[in-house]
Amino acid sequence: MDKNAYAMAKFGLESRDNLNPKRDCGFYMKYIFLFTSVIQFLIILGLVLFMLYGNAHAGTDTHLRHLEEQVQELYSKMTLLNAKNKNLTQQLNATSKEKLGCVQQMTATQKELEKCNATLRTCNADLVQCQNILVYAQYYRLMAEESSRNMNILNITCYAEKLSLRETRDWLVREAQQQRENCSQVTEKLKQAASSANSEWELCRQETIRLRAQYNGQRLGQNQCCSLGEKMLGEFQNIHQTLQGKLGTLSPYSSSSCTTLSQQLNSQLKTLGDKLQQEMQTQGQENGRLQAEKLLSEANLQDCGQQRARETQQHQHQLQALQAACDAEAKRSYQEKQTLTEEKGHLNQQLQEKNKLLAQAEAVKAQLESCRRAKAEPTWMKSESESWRRPSCPTSSPQNPWHSPAANERARPWGAEAGS
Repeated sequence: MDKNAYAMAKFGLESRDNLNPKRDCGFYMKYIFLFTSVIQFLIILGLVLFMLYGNAHAGTDTHLRHLEEQVQELYSKMTLLNAKNKNLTQQLNATSKEKLGCVQQMTATQKELEKCNATLRTCNADLVQCQNILVYAQYYRLMAEESSRNMNILNITCYAEKLSLRETRDWLVREAQQQRENCSQVTEKLKQAASSANSEWELCRQETIRLRAQYNGQRLGQNQCCSLGEKMLGEFQNIHQTLQGKLGTLSPYSSSSCTTLSQQLNSQLKTLGDKLQQEMQTQGQENGRLQAEKLLSEANLQDCGQQRARETQQHQHQLQALQAACDAEAKRSYQEKQTLTEEKGHLNQQLQEKNKLLAQAEAVKAQLESCRRAKAEPTWMKSESESWRRPSCPTSSPQNPWHSPAANERARPWGAEAGS
């Protein structure tokens, strides 16, 4: 409303509204500022109370919980590594057994090869003897007695070869026995290695238990520190309450009482400080010892991890090398076995041909005996039996097997092979 210095005319009764006090914007602004200040004061008071009585151990509990989770993860990793180490040990034992089987198979193959070589040498010797017999049979008229001596020599040679084969068999039996003993020794060594691995695993388990006990001791030390702080806080509160009680009972002008109170307070504070210092020193020494043990345990754990990694890598390389060697040895043994099988078949064919030649030599020898008996008969009977005895002599008979083209073709490869 506009204010005017001049009086206005009044007509009739005035309204009562003009008698009430008037309130402008300043009046309302005062209340707004008042309520704003009260709200700010309450907010500041709440923050101060939260800072004073808030949960101070929440961060420590969170840190301890994280540490426990890390310890659980490390323990699970260590368990997994132990399982992997056990699997690698089992694989190594299986590979060793496979290697032992390959060695046995190689030994058996070598024995078969030696037998085949001995048979081949025997066949070559028999081949040379058969060629000699063939040469002697071509001149059977003049060398009948020499052929008999050669047959005796052949019998003696066969007996000597039989004795040598028996000696070879005995040597092979002894070699097999020695191989069995070596296999038993290798098995004992593997058992000892397995027992040493089990002892190492037991040592690792004991080390794990010791580390866990150290961790529990550290956690107990932290709990003791927390309880010590609470205890000291309680003692300070008790002293404060005692001091307030004595101050309330003292008169405002009693200086002697104040002096006594000051002395008591100083003595109590000194005693409490000494006690606190002693406990803190003890706790510090204990914490230092635990920290040193913790560092030592961490160093030992790191060394064990590095050693386990090196051994695992070394075992993997050895396993790969053994696998490659076993594969190569098995392939070579299979090829040697195939070669020996082919050589054995070839030698069997040669033996059959040699038997045929020996049968022909026996037939020639029978003809020689008949010719010798015919020569020993009287001359008057020789003319009568000449007609049927002449075809039996191989000198002019076209059916002589030693002078036939087929016999010459069979004898030529044998002679060429003997010369080679």
